[in-house]
Amino acid sequence: MESVGVVWTQENLMENKPIQQIGSLFSHIHLENKRSRRTERGDLIERFMDRINSDRDGVKYKKLTIQRIAHLLSLYKTSDLYILEKKCLDSKNYSATWWWYVKNISK
Repeated sequence: MESVGVVWTQENLMENKPIQQIGSLFSHIHLENKRSRRTERGDLIERFMDRINSDRDGVKYKKLTIQRIAHLLSLYKTSDLYILEKKCLDSKNYSATWWWYVKNISK
């Protein structure tokens, strides 16, 4: 049986050599994400999430997750999200405007 260039024989086991932990054998290997999941749509949804959740601080409502916001905005095209963002920024109440457009698009 071979392990990291060391042949384990009956003699090695009998000498009571300390066995290395698995974590120390692979500590030099770092896996990197091969593809970036950052998208234009994702950036817009993150902006909506940050702004809406900042309005929800100190209120009885829970913070919205990015998955929930993405689901609510799934009917909008990415180009329409820019229009929605502009309308929300121009309004007096960002969160109320956002919810109004989200609820009325699904009807």
